[in-house]
Amino acid sequence: MHTESDLTINLSELVFIDGAGLRALARTADLRRRQGQPVRLEQPSRHLRRLLTLVGVDYVKA
Repeated sequence: MHTESDLTINLSELVFIDGAGLRALARTADLRRRQGQPVRLEQPSRHLRRLLTLVGVDYVKA
């Protein structure tokens, strides 16, 4: 069930992400997690899932 406070980011067309992009995703996910507001990443590639795990953002719903 989605609510108005849910944030969904569609990553289906993402072909490149640098450190700044990963940092932005990590900071956003961490801030929202602390506020009890989930972040959902739609269709991340297998590579991006691995990167998110490496930077400690593997708790984001994907």
